[in-house]
Amino acid sequence: VCGASPAYGAFWRMARTARPSLNIADGHSLRARVIRSSMTTNNKTSDYPLGHTTAEDERLAWQAERFDPLTEAFFREAGIGPGQRVLDLGSGAGHVAMIASRLVGPAGAVVGVERDASSIARAESRVAEAGLHNVTFTQSDVIDIPRSDVFDAAVGRFILMFLPDPVRVVRSLSQLVRPGGVIAFQEV
Repeated sequence: VCGASPAYGAFWRMARTARPSLNIADGHSLRARVIRSSMTTNNKTSDYPLGHTTAEDERLAWQAERFDPLTEAFFREAGIGPGQRVLDLGSGAGHVAMIASRLVGPAGAVVGVERDASSIARAESRVAEAGLHNVTFTQSDVIDIPRSDVFDAAVGRFILMFLPDPVRVVRSLSQLVRPGGVIAFQEV
């Protein structure tokens, strides 16, 4: 399941007017610009093209405030629920992992995958502050996730659009998600 939120257009209109300092053009222009800047010659993802600065953390928190309810509803509709093991791709500061954690409850588990060590540190701090004990993070490129565990679901939000070969990544996830499991990405 891969979906764009019905509120997408409203979000971008709000983003342009509510926070003009973000310099957000229309989503299509942003997407094209980001994909071009993230490509590499070895088919691995490069560093996150929007950076790992405090300003970017603040932008992602602002974005999460607006999208978390939509993401939660999307994941519920996709079938993510109590007791499941969920893989969160491109965890960043842990916003999506925390949504998944609440959905799977204490009997479930969430493993967040993130390349940037400083983002993992922020995510671990946020998870601890929230008192969530069913979330862990691992540092890895999204194409090099160890194949030792099987998950009930793989999820992400606004990650595939930053990858040079998203189809390859989704194919690799099919090896990590049990047959009949869920692959749900909220993308623009």
